[in-house]
Amino acid sequence: MPQFYVGERKMARVTFANPKGVALGYTASLYIGSTQVAEVPFTLNAGEQRELAFSVTMPPILGTYPVLLYVYSSGQCINIYRATEDVAITGLILKFSNPKKSTTIAWDALISDISSGVAVNVPCEPSGAQAISVAKQFRMSCTSFLLEIQEITPSGAYYYGPYLVNLPSLGEYTWNSKAETVGGYTVQDVTKLQNRSFITAVAQFVYQEDPWSNIISLQPLEAASDVVGYANVAKWYVGRNIISRGEVPNRGGPMYEVPPRQRVTGYLDLRKDHSGTAVWYGWNWHAYPEYPPEAYQFTCSKQFLDPIYQESDYGPVLVAYGRMQYTVTGNVSPFKMVIVDYDPVTGNKYSYRLRTVYGPGSGEVGPVWLNVRVFCHPNPNAAWDWDFWDFYNWKQV
Repeated sequence: MPQFYVGERKMARVTFANPKGVALGYTASLYIGSTQVAEVPFTLNAGEQRELAFSVTMPPILGTYPVLLYVYSSGQCINIYRATEDVAITGLILKFSNPKKSTTIAWDALISDISSGVAVNVPCEPSGAQAISVAKQFRMSCTSFLLEIQEITPSGAYYYGPYLVNLPSLGEYTWNSKAETVGGYTVQDVTKLQNRSFITAVAQFVYQEDPWSNIISLQPLEAASDVVGYANVAKWYVGRNIISRGEVPNRGGPMYEVPPRQRVTGYLDLRKDHSGTAVWYGWNWHAYPEYPPEAYQFTCSKQFLDPIYQESDYGPVLVAYGRMQYTVTGNVSPFKMVIVDYDPVTGNKYSYRLRTVYGPGSGEVGPVWLNVRVFCHPNPNAAWDWDFWDFYNWKQV
């Protein structure tokens, strides 16, 4: 049975004859299974016989299929022919060769299509302590993919990858763990590349593992990267767990919880942990911005008047002002502004005073403690959260 790879180009040749006594117009349609792969219109004179060529690109339908030829004339199907042999369309075939003749190796391989995000996990184990080549067909039609391999031996597990693999075409290739090649083609260890990516995602759940790291599962929506060619890698590969590096904005304690299904943005970097497993590290998470970037740009001028002093053992100490005059501007109107100050004596941020005003404009408030901060948000209905104001995209001005 002939075997072809997805995307492989072939030329099919068929001889046609016109048994009629007049010239006739025909259309021949070539199908592999139920998928049309070529169509050729032509005309034959009375009694003429001619060979026609069909340029065929193998479709992404893995499996074994009949080859059918439909012949039409005057809009009517006048005959259907079936080739004497069916054809097999295959995707990527990857072989795992055991280089350790004295040890039996079990493999666990994960291959992920960069373009579609489809991932296939294939465990395989050669029998016997000898060099055995085990071929596994991945039902995928990709030549660019990420490959992760775990070799399991009696002495322990060895991790390889993830590797960025670019092959010239689909076909049969052998993974060489010693040389770290696929079919002789050099692969790139993604964890050793500059692969920091910016991603927009939806938080699925948050699990608090310890005060220094959170494991967050993300469903990617869109991605951009500051490294050309690696946006797609981040876009789907982050479907796995992401470990926060402790840089999540949080002033209320170690717990960081993103509401279920909340859209978030953040930065990712692919590294290897102590066991050699590739892990995405994420940081600088923010709620998905509701407005374009220029809407989050504000200016604010402040003038403090009527100082208030408090007596101490060292003399009068400035602790507050009777009035604060302000002028605030922004690129949207109206926007929300909050003025937050807290008691400098106790230093307790939860004993704060909160004043809400709307910009753009000028005004005066008072009295205010020295520890006064001004925050703006383009959404006039935005909720204030002291612990996570930067997560929710408030801007300090």
